[in-house]
Amino acid sequence: MKTIITFILVSLPFAVSAQQLRDINSVALRAANIGNMLTGLAISFAVLWIIISVVRYLIKGSDDEEARKKGGDAILYGVIGLFAILSIWGLVSLLTNTFRFAENQRPSFNNLRINDPTIPGNL
Repeated sequence: MKTIITFILVSLPFAVSAQQLRDINSVALRAANIGNMLTGLAISFAVLWIIISVVRYLIKGSDDEEARKKGGDAILYGVIGLFAILSIWGLVSLLTNTFRFAENQRPSFNNLRINDPTIPGNL
């Protein structure tokens, strides 16, 4: 129970979001920050899963064949999950760099015109 309360208290500044959301740029920046945090957590969870599965596999030894098979499957699922997470992360990075949306060159939506009659299709 203490660890749950400690985790909640430590993560409160992230959840409170002290910075106000004023425009679409601040919303996009907030979404990018949350996505980066979730990606790091997913990678950490996958690596931790693999380590715990390897330790369980080694502890079981050669006593129980079914337990060893379950342990091997858990390691395999962890490696596949980590590969999928890193592949998606790499694909997003590739697309970001391809379209020049690097950290210092985020797209600006300051001149966004929604109801402009000069643009075809707008009323």
